Amino acid sequence: MTFIQTIQAKFSSVELLESRGRVSSFSIGRDDLKPAITFLLEGGFRFITMAGEDERSAKNRFTISYIFGFPKENRFVSLILSVDPANPVFPSVADVLLSARLFGLEIMDMFGLIPEGHPDIELAAQEDGKERRLVHHHNWPKGEYPLRKDFLWNKRPREANVEFPFLAYSREEGVFEIPVGPIHAGVIEIFRTVVEVLRVDEYTDALFWMFNNCHMNEVLGTRL
Repeated sequence: MTFIQTIQAKFSSVELLESRGRVSSFSIGRDDLKPAITFLLEGGFRFITMAGEDERSAKNRFTISYIFGFPKENRFVSLILSVDPANPVFPSVADVLLSARLFGLEIMDMFGLIPEGHPDIELAAQEDGKERRLVHHHNWPKGEYPLRKDFLWNKRPREANVEFPFLAYSREEGVFEIPVGPIHAGVIEIFRTVVEVLRVDEYTDALFWMFNNCHMNEVLGTRL
């Protein structure tokens, strides 16, 4: 059997949407998502990226694409999951694909789609009840999602004016807080931090990164 026939036979919800040369796109259901990702990884595919899209105006849905490559055959596969705007939740796949962890948080910040079962979100809720963010600062207001197509390109949301939930740390001798960044994408900054430690008590990544044309891509429905 061909690869397309194999994956469709193995997972009942997988349907071929498009196949051009070595690039194939499939729709997939929630229940088959993790098993299909595991199948691809075990078959030698590599995870490339994960991207959300707002298709509410055309098809009343959001989509999340999980894109994989198979270097030996120069083949690319995209698994596309539909998300209902009335229930904007999708299954986190961070437990089977660790590199998808940050992508899930980015999609949550930019589209308002919640990665259900995401380890960072569950941990934050257990520790301090604060909302876990990656791209947005905590002063970015709730309910504002820049990559939704109804978010105006020139809109400047009001600050939420909340205190950033820094973890309190011991002031005892030998314990240091080391802030690093921000680093501008267009400038190469080289820095070196040397610390003698026995353990790292907390590491928090925040504000992440984004390209200036991301929102225009969503507004125009194309790539710049």
